[in-house]
Amino acid sequence: MAPIEKYKSYTDIQPIISRYWADSGIAVSMATANRVGDVFAVWKANQLKGNVYALYNWGGYIHWRTDGDLKVYIDGRADTIYSAETYLDYVAMLYHEPDWIERIDRSGADYVLWPLRGHGGTTKGPELIKTGRWTFIHQDSVSFLLARSSLQGLEKLHPGPDTPYRYLGEARIHALQGDFAKTSEWAAMTRREIPYQKDACNLLVISYRNLGMNAEAQKVSGQCRSYFPSGQLRR
Repeated sequence: MAPIEKYKSYTDIQPIISRYWADSGIAVSMATANRVGDVFAVWKANQLKGNVYALYNWGGYIHWRTDGDLKVYIDGRADTIYSAETYLDYVAMLYHEPDWIERIDRSGADYVLWPLRGHGGTTKGPELIKTGRWTFIHQDSVSFLLARSSLQGLEKLHPGPDTPYRYLGEARIHALQGDFAKTSEWAAMTRREIPYQKDACNLLVISYRNLGMNAEAQKVSGQCRSYFPSGQLRR
């Protein structure tokens, strides 16, 4: 790939951004809400405000969801309000250019919200924390949230209200850890409030299968398919 400096305008950079749109499949919709995770419950519970450096595809949703309390570095409004320099800085960070950390540092962001997996999340989070200038404050099954180490009062954040989607986030985390007993508990809690929730259905079926509870898995699969007959549901 050509060095980032070769791009001089939004017109030059737009094909790269478009590819990331296509790869992530994220839009300002409920799909975005699912991909961002339950971090907004934490934000609301703790009344956090400030500037946030987030995935481009999440920017519009963050602005809408927080009614502007959280100001993003960049979002899908693209060249209508952002300069080519802003785009180039973001893409250089996205491609993990040698000075990507410095680009975030000088962005004016108080927070970094980034995917836990994908878009370099598995390396970006640890590398930012390693500098000592960024502190981990929250993680769910989808994203992680960092704050500048200079910010005060973030040591003990309220986890937010108990909701089906918080339960679902816990189920996802335990599934990633391979703890299918805990996964089944949290997924079942989600289904008690939203019986047709697709991800909870799938997690519960997978957990029961791994626990050798095939009859229970079949029962859940049948119930979920009665609500939402889809090939995306586990059998």
